[in-house]
Amino acid sequence: MQRPRLLVLVSLGMVGVASAQITTPSAPFDWRVPVHTGPVDPVHGAYGHWAAGRDFKASFGAEFAFYPRLGKRYSHNMPLVWRTTGVTAGGAPWIAPSESPRVYFSDWRYERSHGGRFVEIYDVLAEGVEQSFLLRERPPFGGDVVVHGHVESELNADDRAPQHADLEFRAPATGEVLVRYGCAFAVDARGDKIELGSSFDGSSIGLRVPATWLATAAFPVTIDPLVQRGVLGGELGSTAVLDSDSATAADPDVGDASSVFVVHSREFTDGDIDAYGFSYDGDDFGNARRIWQDLATFDTLRPRVAYCQPNDKWVIAFERRSGTTGAVRGYSQDRLDLTTMGGTTHFLPGVSGQSSIRPDIGGRLATSSLSSPLVLFVFERGSTTSANGNPIYVRPFLFSVNGWGTEHQIDAGLLSQTREVTIGKTDVGGLEWMVAFLVRPFLASSWRPAVVPVNFGGTVDTPTVLGAPSSPDVTTTDVHVDGSRFQAMIAYREVDSSSLLVTRRACYERFDWTGGAAQVIREASLANGALSTTIDVDGIAYDLDTRSHWCILHRVNDTLTATRTGFTGGIVEQAVVASDPGTGAASVTSAIDTTPASDTWGKFQIAWADFDLFYPVKAAQLEYPVAGTVPIGSSCFGAELAATPNRDQPLAGNGRFSIRVSGPPFGSPATTFVLSPAPGFVPLDVIGAPGCALNVDPATMVTIGSTVPLFGEGSLDVPLPDDPVFTGDVYFQAFWLDVGLNDLGVGTTNGLLVQVR
Repeated sequence: MQRPRLLVLVSLGMVGVASAQITTPSAPFDWRVPVHTGPVDPVHGAYGHWAAGRDFKASFGAEFAFYPRLGKRYSHNMPLVWRTTGVTAGGAPWIAPSESPRVYFSDWRYERSHGGRFVEIYDVLAEGVEQSFLLRERPPFGGDVVVHGHVESELNADDRAPQHADLEFRAPATGEVLVRYGCAFAVDARGDKIELGSSFDGSSIGLRVPATWLATAAFPVTIDPLVQRGVLGGELGSTAVLDSDSATAADPDVGDASSVFVVHSREFTDGDIDAYGFSYDGDDFGNARRIWQDLATFDTLRPRVAYCQPNDKWVIAFERRSGTTGAVRGYSQDRLDLTTMGGTTHFLPGVSGQSSIRPDIGGRLATSSLSSPLVLFVFERGSTTSANGNPIYVRPFLFSVNGWGTEHQIDAGLLSQTREVTIGKTDVGGLEWMVAFLVRPFLASSWRPAVVPVNFGGTVDTPTVLGAPSSPDVTTTDVHVDGSRFQAMIAYREVDSSSLLVTRRACYERFDWTGGAAQVIREASLANGALSTTIDVDGIAYDLDTRSHWCILHRVNDTLTATRTGFTGGIVEQAVVASDPGTGAASVTSAIDTTPASDTWGKFQIAWADFDLFYPVKAAQLEYPVAGTVPIGSSCFGAELAATPNRDQPLAGNGRFSIRVSGPPFGSPATTFVLSPAPGFVPLDVIGAPGCALNVDPATMVTIGSTVPLFGEGSLDVPLPDDPVFTGDVYFQAFWLDVGLNDLGVGTTNGLLVQVR
């Protein structure tokens, strides 16, 4: 790692942790979900037709079920379920529901047509669902026309004769109004409108249209009450969003910063969790477009997302759970397809008597070779209720055959227990991903983090156990990992109860994978707190541009902090992202090169949950400071000194920064590089080197290395320190000795101002 050069830089520049630049772009959000359906789940059955709004969701079919959002204050859903039982005229049966109605649905409407004479219509609005009934023809006999619907619900409403007023359905225990069945109206083909009375007898609602109005009405006639959630008093007792993950469609070789995808789960009611996925513009987190959702009555848990660049697709991993039965599912959609549910659901094959649970997913970068389109799922297989974890498996999904590859178990050691598996976002290094999980070795007393590279054929090496020595008093949770096959970082939370004062810690370890094992470069703590302090580790991301930086997210109570580390794991920048009450689960995705031709590189994209129902998923960008290089002074013999292309960003902690000399005559001997904290301009004409100059301060100049140019070019790696952090300006120059050049026998390049930030 060229430590002598790092020490020279630290001695010349400024040392200290910088304050990171945070921008908080607008991330508009619309809770409305259009009417949609999905394939039959082999484990959980038919998906049905669903739509949703901020405070409700609804299913459509032979029955219309309206689910008010209840939050944590209610232990289960309490829907209002309507089933149309028929239409009477003058008290006599007129239209009976068809056993095989014609069904039509679009984004915001669902229809059931009964023989063409009578149509049930459901329009999804922001505030609820407008239920309409279309009567296409005049009844054959006189009298009032009544639309009848059977209602099933735990909710209670008062019996009443027909009147033009809302029907209020209340929670049986609290008496709170949870659903309002709104006042009904009838409108004829000319636009004439009349108020209608609605009745309720404890199990049925009747919507009555007076015969006197029908006598002069122009058909068709529409009847339309509005069903909406009641106004709940007080806080619902739940954050709007429980969990989140994100991925970026970007490749440093292409400079594509087109989009970011965020998935999150939402606790609709205690015991009913839904999930959503949104695509955002990559440069400013604007233009939120809903791409995916998973509603229904099962729980959708732990949504995770990755990007598969070879076929330009987003891929989501998630778990569907009903009771104690869980099943891992996948969903993929073309990145440029912005339609809702325009992709394909993938069902992980099951094993009889076992659940597949708690998935994560690793994506793929496109390279010149090994660029087959596939993603790697990791998950537990076993019991949803086990306190001792479950075996961990990896299984690829192969887009080339649109099917699943072979499943392999990660061997953590004889009789070891495992749980909480996570995987790096991409296969940096080519078809291998870094995986982390918690392990409790045989006869050990505590859970500890472990890491191992894997590929689609299973583990590459034996896992290495990290963290504190095994102790019954130390528990590890919230494990996250990202990096390449050879260098990576793991972050996790520890709870230490070895003393009377229980301590919580947010920790991380930077390690290299060499010789078949993890070699820890740095182990550090981001935050410490007592038992009363809430500390969470939310995510980690590896910078695919610099291949030197990581961003770690952790929360202390309601304060979310982003920490950027350099190539050895030293902290180079920190910033508070959010400190609002209710700040919840967060995620971060790899930095992207938004302006590859300039001196400003990428941004870490951060998303987090919030109590705010209008903006429940908020976003920020951890931006790099402006750092660059500037040529100064003159050179002789056409020699030039510059930063090496693609490794030219002098960012603090960049272990790949390099400078390059070009132009020395073919066959020139070794080129020597020098640096100084100050510039200089000392012409060398008078001592026998006309046109040459010393462009750095000779009084402080030090030699840092040399290289032998091949075909007139040579480079020198100058890793920029992250512990202690170096920031500031430094000046470089290169020269070579050749007795045939001039009387002095020296050639010089221009100077190079390097602005390390």
